[in-house]
Amino acid sequence: MPTRSRCVRGLKCALYGLCFLVGASSTALALTIITAEGGFARHVSRFAGFYAKDNEGRSPSSWLDIEKYCNAPIDATYCDITPTKRYAFLSQPLSLPQPYGGELVIITRRPFRDGTHYTNWYGGISEGLRELGRYIIYRTSDGTFHSTYVDEAYVQKAFRGFESLLPEPDTEPLRKREWYARWRSIIAWTVAALIVAAFVGYRIFDHSSKSRGNVREA
Repeated sequence: MPTRSRCVRGLKCALYGLCFLVGASSTALALTIITAEGGFARHVSRFAGFYAKDNEGRSPSSWLDIEKYCNAPIDATYCDITPTKRYAFLSQPLSLPQPYGGELVIITRRPFRDGTHYTNWYGGISEGLRELGRYIIYRTSDGTFHSTYVDEAYVQKAFRGFESLLPEPDTEPLRKREWYARWRSIIAWTVAALIVAAFVGYRIFDHSSKSRGNVREA
């Protein structure tokens, strides 16, 4: 009986520990560390500003306009992102709702979960994923270009009534970060399922043992 009690306590501690880790990671403090894709979007917004300055204030309308400031094809400069396949210029200007405003110029073709960094429960820095969203490069009323990551709900709100302007989704493979996150999620849920299954199995076994003992005593 003491051995069974220790097993039960051990399983309960494991479950509590799992819940604590999930809760801690979900409320962790986000850090402002720019990912590779975030850096790309920031560079493109800067190149778009250069183009507007050199072309009487006009916004760029193709990757050829941007490549003038990369000194190389955009896909060669950002080979891990392949911008010409994953991003698209809008065929005509689209006014963005608040809190950003301005006109949308470039957007990710399909929603994805970019990475983020956060302080974990023991004070270190861990990698995580943002909510499903896209990067946008847009121009504000003062003529400056900016980039930011917005959630998919904001994108759908911006294109409401203008769905035909939303670019077709790309067919590129999942980003490395997305693959990593998917496998990590599968492993985490598998471990959780095994712990729960072990706990339930033990309770069933313990109940059966007690029932047999009661029958013998009777």
